[in-house]
Amino acid sequence: MKRTTWVTLLALLCVNLSLLKAQDKSVEDLQKEAQGLNSIRSEENVNKKIKELGEDKKHARKLVQAAVLLLPKKEDTTFTYSGAHILGTLAQDVREIKAAIEFHLIAIEKASKVKSVRKLAWSRFNLIEAYLADNRADDAEKVAKKLISTNPTNIEEQEDMQALGITKFLANIELVRIYNQQGKNDDAQKQIDTLYKMVEQGGDGLKRYVVGAHAQMQTYRGNLKDAIKLYESLIDIVDEEEQKDRYKEVIGNLEADAGNVDKGYEIMKELLKKKPDNPGLNNDLGYILASHGRKLDEAEKMIKKAVEAEPENSSYLDSMAWVLYKQNKFKEAKEYMLKAVAQERGKNTELMEHLGDIHLALKENDEAKKAYEASLAAVTFNYKDQARKPEIEKKLKALK
Repeated sequence: MKRTTWVTLLALLCVNLSLLKAQDKSVEDLQKEAQGLNSIRSEENVNKKIKELGEDKKHARKLVQAAVLLLPKKEDTTFTYSGAHILGTLAQDVREIKAAIEFHLIAIEKASKVKSVRKLAWSRFNLIEAYLADNRADDAEKVAKKLISTNPTNIEEQEDMQALGITKFLANIELVRIYNQQGKNDDAQKQIDTLYKMVEQGGDGLKRYVVGAHAQMQTYRGNLKDAIKLYESLIDIVDEEEQKDRYKEVIGNLEADAGNVDKGYEIMKELLKKKPDNPGLNNDLGYILASHGRKLDEAEKMIKKAVEAEPENSSYLDSMAWVLYKQNKFKEAKEYMLKAVAQERGKNTELMEHLGDIHLALKENDEAKKAYEASLAAVTFNYKDQARKPEIEKKLKALK
């Protein structure tokens, strides 16, 4: 599998390095903390440490950024499986996806050396997730099919057998997302049909994963009514109240995207009453209002709360830029938008189009043109990107 080049990875981190040095904890201290993760042994303690570190996303991001700087020096000896696994999981959680890929690859290497079926299976699945987050569907497909075809003959521990079975099933689920990203609609539908057959006798515990994959597929294609129905069925399937609320949040966003803004607003508002400080809910509801030009002062307050919680989240920064744009505060909007696209996951079609619109409002036509060109270059098979494409082309044509 192709490694992320160190030049690319370090270029992404060079801006953050100066920020790291300005913090209370030095880069060297963070690196020592990262290397200290190598000494954690039991699976229970590894999971505890991931949960503990994940509660402070700002610190987790700094830790990952500092740890990455160690990799070019002595890649084979710097991190054990435990260290790489913890850092890879944290990196993915804080959207440092290229770093996550590197750590997952190291975890795979370490798991292979000790011939741990369980560790190898989960590391490969984590790598699939990271590749998908980085829009590397072809690489994700290779790893998924390798995992699915794994059939060791000498598994003795029940935990290893269980882990392999679970990860193979989840890899089959992720093939739907992989085929969607590749634009292979027929293959995605066939995979969904296969999965439904696989879980016919498995009960709701397995079915929920298939229904979730089906809902994601319909969303990706823009079949929003069908997606909403599937998510509504998931609310009936699951028992956990928190999971029900997550599905309701997705439905609220989908209703707004489908044009039912008032309905989407009411769903999100009810959820926000339960968790008034939740960054994701504040951002999503604020963006729904901003994108439809409604209650802009209220929207700005909610989005500001999200940005304060996660100041390097490209989606939240974009939302803040957009609500300011809607208020004709173009210079302020530009500041947030430039921060958004500077993040690792910031150069997608929607964000680059927003940057182009802001440049255009400031009569910065050359910069607008470059942003629109970058927006077109990032177009995926997602229905939103496909809908945006002709509009962006019109904007570009008007600038020529």
